Amino acid sequence: MPVRLALGLLCLLLPGLAGRTAAARELTLGAAVEGAIRQHDRLKASHERIVGREAELDAERAVFDATSSAGLSAEHGERYLVSGARTLTGAVGLAKRLRIGTALEVGVDYELVSADGPADGAGVAGIGVRVDQPLFGGIGEAAGRARERAAEAGLANARSDHDEATTNRIREVAVRYWALVSAQAVAAKLVEAQARADKLLKETRVLVRAHERPATDLHMLEANSAGHAHNQIAAERAVSDAAYALAHALGGGEAPVAITALPEVAPNAPGGEHDDSWVRRALRTRPRLAAHRHRVAAANAALVAAVDEAKPRLDLALDLRHERLDVDPALAAVDGSSVRLSVQSDLPFSNPVGDARQRAARAALREAKALHKAAKREVAVQVRRALTALRAGHAVLKQAESARTAYVQALRAERAKLKAGFSTVFQVTILEDRLTTAELLRLQAWGRYMADVTRMWFATGALVGLQEPGDSLLSIPPADGAEDG
Repeated sequence: MPVRLALGLLCLLLPGLAGRTAAARELTLGAAVEGAIRQHDRLKASHERIVGREAELDAERAVFDATSSAGLSAEHGERYLVSGARTLTGAVGLAKRLRIGTALEVGVDYELVSADGPADGAGVAGIGVRVDQPLFGGIGEAAGRARERAAEAGLANARSDHDEATTNRIREVAVRYWALVSAQAVAAKLVEAQARADKLLKETRVLVRAHERPATDLHMLEANSAGHAHNQIAAERAVSDAAYALAHALGGGEAPVAITALPEVAPNAPGGEHDDSWVRRALRTRPRLAAHRHRVAAANAALVAAVDEAKPRLDLALDLRHERLDVDPALAAVDGSSVRLSVQSDLPFSNPVGDARQRAARAALREAKALHKAAKREVAVQVRRALTALRAGHAVLKQAESARTAYVQALRAERAKLKAGFSTVFQVTILEDRLTTAELLRLQAWGRYMADVTRMWFATGALVGLQEPGDSLLSIPPADGAEDG
């Protein structure tokens, strides 16, 4: 019986399921995965974290951008022994910090003082250049560049965390989807079993009325029919539970109906010759490990910044200035230049704050490295565990297929014997129940095996950047280097 027809019969026999199905949305595996990636709140949150890290990186880079300043002020009071003077002061400046640690400042300022009018005023204008060069601590702007590298690593870490959250979401949705597909197929198969049981019960009743079978044969068949009805109710609940579990994985909403069927041919489980290749691929591509690598880089950059900031400071400052004084229009203006060289130092006898920050930074670096090492071991174990589960699941599926085929043949032969009078209704009923059990085990094995395929995609890191997850998840991911043979 086709699966769609069986699902239709199931909906007719089970009104509760029929009502739920009529209102539910139909989803393919690809649509379910894409919807979860696009709409789930956790992925939206991780995306906003990326936006925040980008802003932090922009802030660290802005430290090396050129900045300008301007100011204008006016006051009324005594100035240059002139009472009631009006003073107008203005300044414009430009500053730039280089990545070698040098700081440059260029400024132009002026001051205009007047009592009764412009002709009675005095003016001073000047231009200055200041160069600050660290000679020990701060040279090369190590702390600033380290903070920028830490911000870059933080951004990369946020992106890797987002990729890990995305692949986690794909895995959960796909596993829940296959559970729903399996539950629906089991429910449809129970409809077929109920139909067979009802048909046998009807035929036996005709034989009993014709006095060709004893009336006691009906008792077992009626009990068998009632047992199938019980199983259908349990199957209806299993479908509902699986549908709502998928809805939860999708981020909420109504319970869907899965319309992607189980593959007709199971993808073959890989042999053990490529296990190390899959481990290498996972160690290279898993977003979780990439996030740990970026955390190590950020911790290392934070340590560099802490060490540089704790160094004694010895800065050389050079000031060049030229001024022009204009006191009276009748007199020539007076020009003057000055050069000043100064040394500023900060040589503390002890720096407990800087030492504590260095110890904290070193501890954070050791922690990040230890967590990265532990994560690598866990990922390697996950890959080998996924491969083992996949091979076991494939073996179970093959045995379930063989058992179903054998029971189909046995039941066909037993029915022929029953018509010939060499068998009993009880023998046929027992074989039908065993066939039903074998078919249910086969469908459940199918669902678990496809879930194992999905888990292998996740464990090996093959879900990263997957373009067509709905189609790709029906096959086995290639091992590292397997494309080249």
